[in-house]
Amino acid sequence: MIRKLDRMLLGTFVPVFLVGLSFFVLIIQLIDIFAEIVRYMNLEVPLIVIAQAQLLFLPKAISYSLPVAILFAVSFTLGNLYSNNELIAVYGAGIPLQRFVLPFLAAGLLLSIAGFVFEEQVVVHSYRDRNRLDRELLNIGRDQGSPNVTVLADEGRIVYNADYYTHESLSLHGVTVIERAPGAAFRLRIHASRAEWRDNAWVFINAELYKIAELESSESSVNSDTTLVRERHDRLRLAHLNAEPELFGRLTRSLDEMQLSEARDWVSRLRSAGLPYRRVLTDYYSRISFAFTPFIVAMLAAAVGSRFRKNVLLLSLLVSLSLAVGYYVLGMVLSLMSAAGHIQPLVAAWLPLTLFAALGAALFRLARS
Repeated sequence: MIRKLDRMLLGTFVPVFLVGLSFFVLIIQLIDIFAEIVRYMNLEVPLIVIAQAQLLFLPKAISYSLPVAILFAVSFTLGNLYSNNELIAVYGAGIPLQRFVLPFLAAGLLLSIAGFVFEEQVVVHSYRDRNRLDRELLNIGRDQGSPNVTVLADEGRIVYNADYYTHESLSLHGVTVIERAPGAAFRLRIHASRAEWRDNAWVFINAELYKIAELESSESSVNSDTTLVRERHDRLRLAHLNAEPELFGRLTRSLDEMQLSEARDWVSRLRSAGLPYRRVLTDYYSRISFAFTPFIVAMLAAAVGSRFRKNVLLLSLLVSLSLAVGYYVLGMVLSLMSAAGHIQPLVAAWLPLTLFAALGAALFRLARS
């Protein structure tokens, strides 16, 4: 009997879930296209190219819609069963609500795993291509440069300072580099009018190199009143001076365009360069915690869905959207607090999921059974 109920429940749930997913994907796609439609028209972008852009955005829209669709499908299915007095028969047979909704929880867990794999293998790549296409269509270039930039490398032992960084040519202008030895002693200093990124290292143009005299060969000329040796170079390349050019830009890279391994590496590079990383680290942790969202919302919907007897469709939509908005708003607020240093990135990423999981467990205890 239980297996028949499970099959019946899933047979009712799956069509509603697919319809709900399509509905929410359509809403997100419409919001996205209406946000850019005026610019598309002004630039006379062909319809086929607009369709291509929306197709590339489709996986991201599915990723956004998945938790809301599960929330809607579970609450609608249970509400519909309750309004038809079918849940009364289930309870009368001695089947508790917690056991009856087990297929929903299993579906939520499976969709969490599938959603995580889908995000890593499909969404990241399609969203990256979509953003690249948008930059071409809407004439949105990457930042051309950044003034007055300072970057730390090699755990703070190497300091780069430049008057200006140009992204197009991957070059630094008015650049100074200071390197310290492991014991914090001075090792070298470079002044150059320009530096260019070549073969995974910086090549300094019209450079002056200062080193401690004892480290120099006998051919170097040492001033009697100083402990430094000065050398002039038309072009100077030191292989270990290889801080990546992206660190000198305005950090416009988005974690939505990176797989987790790339995101982890990016956070590590920001940390080692002494650049702001808390917001990026929060987004990294949120990518992991967000994967559990379908399971959590399935539990929430299972707890509240059986309370609806009238206007099931309307109330299911209302509850689904309200909880989704509350979840995302809480995540945004905590992310801002993490970026400002008020809370730890790990807490900011996992607290919304933890709170909503606790809410689901509490509602489960209070649910009709």
